[in-house]
This record gives sequence, structure tokens and C-alpha cells, in this order.
Amino acid sequence: MTYRVVLVLTLLLASTANGSVWRPVADKELTSALAYGIELANSYGAPVHFPYIRVFVVPEVIGEYRGTLESCPDWRLYITISMGDLYEEPFLFQFPSSKGWEFLGWVETDEPQTVRFRIATTLPDANLDAEVRESWEQDIYEFSIGPNGPRISAVPSEGN
Repeated sequence: MTYRVVLVLTLLLASTANGSVWRPVADKELTSALAYGIELANSYGAPVHFPYIRVFVVPEVIGEYRGTLESCPDWRLYITISMGDLYEEPFLFQFPSSKGWEFLGWVETDEPQTVRFRIATTLPDANLDAEVRESWEQDIYEFSIGPNGPRISAVPSEGN
């Protein structure tokens, strides 16, 4: 109880002493990314040490799935790249939206300082009609990030 009172008083005093501390951020895309973003993967446990990669997905809108594919919100895919150096500016890439994204895993490579991984488009788990699921075709992409910059290639489906 005492802890809560001290916390509330601290917050009240901090906000009255410096009203600029609690200004809302006007960037809606950044706000959405931080509020609803999900980290799918990061390279911290991957077989390579550099560069550092983080993969995030962010819904374009929080909504309810109503059986049809059109009712499903799209998800944006973001990939951050950094070398972990002091004062560096990391890179951020955005991939076109999909109904969902799934991290498939890291791909071994002999290329030095290169990270390779695969990501697939997916459908949400809930509230989609069976015929929508049956007609869905998954796309798989392989990302290669190294000294020559990022490369993205579509992985041919096994049915072809």
C-alpha cells in the first residue's frame, strides 16, 4: 500500500513539475508499431554474430476477422539491421503487407558476415472460412543481408 502511494505521488509530482514529459507522439505509424508490434525473430541466437537482425510484424489496424480474406487486417513486416557499433545508424526496411507473416528459420551460408533467413506469408489462425484457407497460396521469401547490402528472393514453391 505504501509503495503505491509513493509511486502515485512521484508520478503526480513529476508530471506537474515538468508538463512536457508526457506529450503524446504524433507519429501514428511509430505509435502503432510500438503498441502492437510483435518481434518474430532476432539474430542474437542465430549461427552468425553480425549483422544484428530483428524481424517485426505490425497490424495495420486492430480489427475482427469475419470469415472473408478481405475482412482480415494486413500486417506490415519490418526488418532492422545493425552491426552493433557505437553511434551507428541502424537500417529499417519495410516489406509489402500481407495477411500474416511467419519466420521459418535461419539458413546456413558460407558468405562471411552474412545472415540469411526465410519468412513466409500466412493466414490468421481464427475466424476464416474453410474455402478461404483451401484457396490460399503461401509465398516464401529468402532474405540475405551482408556486406553487399540486403537481397530478397522468392523461394519457388515445392509444387512447381
